[in-house]
Amino acid sequence: MPAERDAEVDAILQSLHFSPVQPTPEFSLLAPDADPSQVAANSAALAAQLTEMLTLYQDICFTAYPDEPAVSDAMNARHARAFSRSEVRRYLHDDPGVGWALRGSTGEFVITIEQPPFRTCAIRTMTVAGFPDAQPYVDFAARVEVGRSATSIGSIDRIIGNVRTRARGDQYVGADGSNENLLAFVSTPASGSGGGAEIRFARQFVSQGRH
Repeated sequence: MPAERDAEVDAILQSLHFSPVQPTPEFSLLAPDADPSQVAANSAALAAQLTEMLTLYQDICFTAYPDEPAVSDAMNARHARAFSRSEVRRYLHDDPGVGWALRGSTGEFVITIEQPPFRTCAIRTMTVAGFPDAQPYVDFAARVEVGRSATSIGSIDRIIGNVRTRARGDQYVGADGSNENLLAFVSTPASGSGGGAEIRFARQFVSQGRH
């Protein structure tokens, strides 16, 4: 990976509260220590949870965002609970933004909007073991970014405290020069002792263009 691409990956991940990274060759949405029998037993439920997560990601982070009033309306229509300032800080640290907790039909979801200087819409959920089939996410990204060129901005596998995070990032550039990053994260206990896996999808604007 060229030095300028290394620097770009670091800047993107730092904006989402990660330290400098080391690239890894593979990425999936499955927890690295997932129990195959547990995955098999929950395969249908996990597939349904991913479908609901991608639907929310589409509706909130692509259809409504970056129009923040439209995001608020969409969350209110779903009877989501708005976060207090301290709850927002748990996810966005010192960066400005807003967030909601949403009880879906397949699980609990957290939606956050990170405001300038970083402009990011993210959705996350806890799962029993991550998602065994990443293809629906790949298909989703191809659909929402149709007509825009894609470039991988790398992947990571990093332990911070007792959390192991694996992530993948892709940058999409339009003919008008606008560009944005789509990032996917799988976070699990670093001890590998189970405890589920948090999945997060994030859409981050890199330049002003496409709004």
